[in-house]
Parts: sequence; structure tokens; C-alpha cells
Amino acid sequence: MQYGILLIIHLLCAVVFIGIVAFEALILEGIRRRLPASLMAEVEAGIHTRARWIMPLIIELICRHKSGFYLGPNLEWMPVKTPTDHNNTVFQERFALLGVKAGYKAPVGTGPSSLTGET
Repeated sequence: MQYGILLIIHLLCAVVFIGIVAFEALILEGIRRRLPASLMAEVEAGIHTRARWIMPLIIELICRHKSGFYLGPNLEWMPVKTPTDHNNTVFQERFALLGVKAGYKAPVGTGPSSLTGET
């Protein structure tokens, strides 16, 4: 059951990402030629400010060994305070989390498919 929920959340995030890319490619590039550069810079700054309210920056660098083991650092960074309720009255402070991810991914058909640990 948990895997299904995580899969749905992952797919919804992918849909949002595709929507953002489509918006930038189809809408923003189309109006870029019609707006003065200074106004376009303000539009892009406004979009980036709003996007940071929604999406934290997450970086992960994983080194995989052919035996199936993997290890690597990760960083999650939210540079601005974000609202945690629909009325925008309660805010979460900005944060940065540094962690390590390690695990093992077994070859198909040899037992449990993967084992992961994060700190």
C-alpha cells in the first residue's frame, strides 16, 4: 500500500515537472520576443520566487558499485520560509539538511530487490 502511494506522489511530481517545462518552452519563450528584456527579467524573477515556495532544492550524488552496493551524500535546501497551511498564516522556517544515503540493490530474481538507509 505504501509503495502505491509513493508511486502516485512520484507520478504527480513528474506531471508537475513536465507542466513546468512545457510552460517555459511554449509560453515563456513565446512572450520573450514581445516583452522588453527588463520586464521579462521581472517576470522570470517572480516565477522563480514562487517556485521556491513550492519546490526545495534536492541534490543527491550516488556512487554505485557493480556488486549492487551504493553510497552517497545528499542535500535538501529550502531557501525561503514556506507556508504550511492553506491560509498562509503558519510558516516553516528555511532549512538545509545534509545526509548520507547507502544501500544495496540485488540483481533481479535473487531475493529482496533493494535495501536503503538514509540519515
